Amino acid sequence: AAESTITSLRSDVKELDYENESPHMQLHEIRDSNSRDLLQAAVASAEYTITSLRSDAEELHRENESPPYEQQNEVRDNNSHDQQLNEVSPLPPSIIGFDDVSNTTGKSVPIPNGYRGLNWEDINVMHSSRNRGTGYEYGVVSGDYVAVVIDGSISSTTPFSVAGLRATAAFLTGMDVLFESFDDNGTRIGEYTTTLGHPSEGPTSIDLRGEGKFEGMHKLKITTSGGTRAMGSLPVVAIDDLDVSLPQASSAAVAAESTIT
Repeated sequence: AAESTITSLRSDVKELDYENESPHMQLHEIRDSNSRDLLQAAVASAEYTITSLRSDAEELHRENESPPYEQQNEVRDNNSHDQQLNEVSPLPPSIIGFDDVSNTTGKSVPIPNGYRGLNWEDINVMHSSRNRGTGYEYGVVSGDYVAVVIDGSISSTTPFSVAGLRATAAFLTGMDVLFESFDDNGTRIGEYTTTLGHPSEGPTSIDLRGEGKFEGMHKLKITTSGGTRAMGSLPVVAIDDLDVSLPQASSAAVAAESTIT
């Protein structure tokens, strides 16, 4: 009986020892589980970082390989604009661009009488390539030619009107340009003076409609004066897109005389 009792007590002690050891074992298991969770989380974070870096690298490669959509559109728009500039659009019938006077590119050519139904005195036509970097080049609005004048005139036995034009100083800065209109008796009926800036500033728009006395005239005189040297010494004004109307002239007659070679 005593031996049975001792055996039973020893069994109870072992059971008690097991129970006392069990929390430690459970704690180790908990620690191991937490370590595995932390390790898995770290691995997942590293994989996410690697994936993000790969995505950024691929995006950067695509950007370097081809321009963004907006830039591609801008390039296409610029190319289309350049192409449009190279293709000269027909001017309205009243606008004189001087590109049909002559096809010469080597020298200044007098505008002959009868061109566009008008008489031209001391006004020449010049190709923009004649003097690069001057008002001859900067003054072009349409096509490749400009009219050049220091002291000249446009006249007709038929009353005509000038609505406006684009003017550029060829060589001087601060040069004055005087426009005078005359009736069929040679009496001056109107005048307008403007001052042009540096040739590189390009054409100045001159609107004569608001000045009066430039409608129904028989002669328009253009005279330059003043100015200081910028690219040369000649007081030449380059004119393009002259807006002229001949109310009493037939359009067929003007069209027949508009192309002179």
